[in-house]
Amino acid sequence: MAKDVSILSEKISSLTIIAEKDDHSTKIQKPQKCMACMKKVGLIGFNCKCGGIFCKKHRYPEEHACVLDFKSIGRAALVKENPLCKVDKLENRI
Repeated sequence: MAKDVSILSEKISSLTIIAEKDDHSTKIQKPQKCMACMKKVGLIGFNCKCGGIFCKKHRYPEEHACVLDFKSIGRAALVKENPLCKVDKLENRI
């Protein structure tokens, strides 16, 4: 009888139990707040390209003193999308 108990205890200890984790129940969400005025924004928070979340009053870059340079990003995009096209001007002349 004692031998059977020891065999069973060895078999039980060798078994591994895999518990499925439910990520939704263990995940604690921090309240989202505006980076400028620290108001809770809830579901209607606006994401900026600088990485912050802002309320409806501070959603524009001018309102929250955004450090991202939008002009240089726009200029780089225009240069990439519209390459300079030059034609040889002396081609049609004798």
